[in-house]
Amino acid sequence: QLRAIIGTTNPNTSAPGTLRAEFGFDTPNNAIHGSVNAEEATREIGLFFSQSEIYTNYTSYVPHLKLDRA
Repeated sequence: QLRAIIGTTNPNTSAPGTLRAEFGFDTPNNAIHGSVNAEEATREIGLFFSQSEIYTNYTSYVPHLKLDRA
């Protein structure tokens, strides 16, 4: 479902109304990134943020958020 909202990698071929179609410029500057899975997201986040910058207690910040940790 999230990929449908994000759109295809190339904003020029993304469906109208997707984030990439609305806010992306070209493939390298496509406005948003979506990781393939949780493990890859963890690795990618570590490339840009130090451990002290990563907030992981989402349920206390947004109590109604239910994360599927399976």
